[in-house]
Amino acid sequence: MHFTKERLSFLAIFVYFQTMAFLSVAFSIIAILLLTEQGHARPAISAPPTPSTPAECEYDGKFFQPGEMVYEEECSSLMCTEYGLLISDKECFFTPAH
Repeated sequence: MHFTKERLSFLAIFVYFQTMAFLSVAFSIIAILLLTEQGHARPAISAPPTPSTPAECEYDGKFFQPGEMVYEEECSSLMCTEYGLLISDKECFFTPAH
């Protein structure tokens, strides 16, 4: 098969327009996917809300507010904190109650 200059020019133009049509469709699909992905964006993660009232401690059926002493002796005490009960022993070391 013999190609003339006119036939080669026609083929080149045909391939060019076919390629442009394909790229146009490909870019349209990519644009649609990107726009759809933006519509389904995840909300930002935020810290849990801070409670309006401080946590209470329960000891021996009674409730205490943070900062309140449950009992206190010379170097032994039990105090309510926002994290729970805090015990100090005879050596004055502080450990959280379990």
